[in-house]
Amino acid sequence: MNRIAASIKPTRLTPEALADTPGPDPTRPWIPQELVPLHGSASDTTLTPAQRLRYNHYYALFVAEQFIWFERQLVLRPLEILLRGRVQPLELRPLLESFVHDEIAHNAALWALLRRAAPALYPQARHALFRPPLSVRAWMLFATAFPRRLPGWVMFINVLEEHTLLTGRRYQKSTDCDPLFIRAHVLHAQDEARHCRIGTLLCDTWIAPLRPLARAASAYLLRTLFLSYYDTAWGHDRPVDYLIRDFPELAPRRSHLIAAVVDGRDRAFCRHLFSVESSPGTARLARRYPMLARAIASVAGA
Repeated sequence: MNRIAASIKPTRLTPEALADTPGPDPTRPWIPQELVPLHGSASDTTLTPAQRLRYNHYYALFVAEQFIWFERQLVLRPLEILLRGRVQPLELRPLLESFVHDEIAHNAALWALLRRAAPALYPQARHALFRPPLSVRAWMLFATAFPRRLPGWVMFINVLEEHTLLTGRRYQKSTDCDPLFIRAHVLHAQDEARHCRIGTLLCDTWIAPLRPLARAASAYLLRTLFLSYYDTAWGHDRPVDYLIRDFPELAPRRSHLIAAVVDGRDRAFCRHLFSVESSPGTARLARRYPMLARAIASVAGA
């Protein structure tokens, strides 16, 4: 009960929390440049400062869309299914309700951020840059369809929540990023730090006592989630295509730009992402749950 009560806190990232911050400033980066997949590549050095800044902006929008999609499809959907029924143990219900409240507020705040940053791109709350293919969306739906019987999704969202902390730390250290984007991602990370504690509690409550067959099925779905979500064959073209729309002279270099983006998200990047330094909570969880260690190895190697 103490762990549950300590994890119920007011939401930090809300539309109201961003309302008094000016911006975004179109002359400043909207995401730390070291988080941009083209950063450090040969293709990046061939871009003009204006092109590099515009790609930075599109990638910042892509990241915000990614958070919205992830929280809607992989967090809210299974939690709402659970809350329509009888939550076991019963003490978890207020915790799950607070989780849902947070994520709904996050979605609203991030859509507000996107509309302020690129009103022409977001006349409605529709994804323009982050659009997972049908195969990825189908696996996500299937993996969360039975959230209590096959709770491997809890472990997956816990991993992605910790990646949000890494993003927030990079924004917090930034000296040149737009203040509105900094505030949004720092507040987001503060909420997600609490969500990581909730996720660990749910793993201990629902995954630890699984019987062998349910554990094997959850492990399979967890590995499939990793392989689908971290597949470099999708998700990298639209920011480049929007950049080319603004700078048509880059069209002949499209394939080289996309190849450089994909190279920036290879297995070496995943090893860094899942390292003890980057994701200490995930590393601790992987030591306790071999199914998570195997899923990480499927995309990052041994």
